[in-house]
Amino acid sequence: MGRSLTAIEEVYKDLEQGAAKIGLQINASKTKRMTQIRNKQNIYNPPNLTINMFEETEKFKYLGTVMTSNNNELIEV
Repeated sequence: MGRSLTAIEEVYKDLEQGAAKIGLQINASKTKRMTQIRNKQNIYNPPNLTINMFEETEKFKYLGTVMTSNNNELIEV
């Protein structure tokens, strides 16, 4: 999680390094990403960012709650 693409890149690199220390590897084919933003037309993802290798998703279930890219709570009702 992060408020900028640079912050997200740094968190990902820290996660990747921490996982490697205990013998784990991030599986890019099973990892997805979601951007929560009010106006998706204003987002720009430069092609060389590591996070771009992950598939984009619009919603996912986390601890029984559906999270959506537009914070739509009606999906839960």
